Amino acid sequence: MNSMNKVAALAMGALLVASANATWYTSEAAFLAATVGPNYTEDFNNFTNFGNPLDGTQTTWSAPGGNGFGFDAAAAQGLWSNIGALSTNIANDPITLTFTGSLTTAFGARVSNTNISGGNIPGQIALNLSNGANTVVDVTGGEQFIGWADSTVT
Repeated sequence: MNSMNKVAALAMGALLVASANATWYTSEAAFLAATVGPNYTEDFNNFTNFGNPLDGTQTTWSAPGGNGFGFDAAAAQGLWSNIGALSTNIANDPITLTFTGSLTTAFGARVSNTNISGGNIPGQIALNLSNGANTVVDVTGGEQFIGWADSTVT
């Protein structure tokens, strides 16, 4: 079955000066302990049904934001909402997040690959940041946390 990347939740945007140095996290607890400052967590709690509010015809979505932080999500071939998660409508269509508001120096997400029915499947997820930092995580069939924090945050 085709797989789709799914972003299950976003966490942390600390208001500090950014640099190109990064610390990567695969533990959400370690990430949250290492980051400080104002933050915003998007839990997608208004995504309560498959395909509602995003049914694949929308190519952009703006998160409601909080504490001066926010983001816009985009996927060229459409966005899809799973229950409590942002996804793409088509496999291998990347989701681009553009941060809005205050300077974002840390980002974390619970990610997974899903089949067409929304079930978790094994695969890899790449996170590429505009400052050149990037990593790939292996997801074994459930959610996996991935986080990045600027060295000034940690």
